[in-house]
Amino acid sequence: MAPTSKRLFVCCDGTGNDAVRGQHDMISNVARFGRCLKDFGSDGIRQIVYYHEGVGMYDGKLKDGATGKNIHSIIQNAYYFICLNHNAGDEIHLIGFSRGALAVRALACFIEDVGILNKSRLAFLSIMYDLWRNGKEEPRFQKWDEAHLKKGVPITSCAVWDTVRALRTWNGLFTSDDLSFVETRVPKTLKNAFQALSLHETRTTYAPVLWHPERGSTTNVTQTWFAGDHSDVGGGHPDSGLATISLLWMVAQFKEYTNVVFEDIMLLDIMSPLYLHWQKSWLPWAKDEHGWQSHTYTKGKASLSEVG
Repeated sequence: MAPTSKRLFVCCDGTGNDAVRGQHDMISNVARFGRCLKDFGSDGIRQIVYYHEGVGMYDGKLKDGATGKNIHSIIQNAYYFICLNHNAGDEIHLIGFSRGALAVRALACFIEDVGILNKSRLAFLSIMYDLWRNGKEEPRFQKWDEAHLKKGVPITSCAVWDTVRALRTWNGLFTSDDLSFVETRVPKTLKNAFQALSLHETRTTYAPVLWHPERGSTTNVTQTWFAGDHSDVGGGHPDSGLATISLLWMVAQFKEYTNVVFEDIMLLDIMSPLYLHWQKSWLPWAKDEHGWQSHTYTKGKASLSEVG
């Protein structure tokens, strides 16, 4: 891979989740994952992160979170970022939770079906997206050459927590939105697909959407069930112990199957209290202005206890 290549990360958060407005211990695994990425890998490749808050966060309209109203805008904005930054040889990594997970999965399918637009053709993005999701084609777009539209672009990974459907309302009832044609699909251009799933979620509107690879698929697909409800797995509860388990599992997948590099100090911070002075020690204990302290773990959450 050329030294000038990049790793592009698109991080789409879950319903109602916002890394900026949320309290530190209530942010999702998508936000925590993004914060743990190094600026540069050990191979010198720059790692660039794009983050989008979850549906329902625009203008405080939480109702959009239930209906998935913003999901098409999220997909197009994420795609826009990729088009602005992608060059031949770059890696693409798509990260999502909840309906943000569906957004990045749909984005992977959109990239496979349409390709990546040249910057000079981004004015056609909304038209091409609407044609794509309605199953239509425009002959003039089919004639564009590689200078305008890059086809067959590989996607290194799509990593998600507990994908759920985007919903819309019809006569007061929830029905599936028009992304159902890509819900379970695994794009042929996708190298790795990782999903952490909630074992104990009971709400029907949060039923998980699994990948179903076609026979003969070469994509490395790993889907694993974890204890807890939707936010126990994807993050967002004040007690983040269970979410930390699925986050570290996800990091392990990246370490095994990709060249993505993480900040070890940030991973340690996730597993331990924020108030430790890592400059003094990265060990499982550290001394601060209040004295020596060690970590205890109760009900899945990290806390502090005095030992001296």
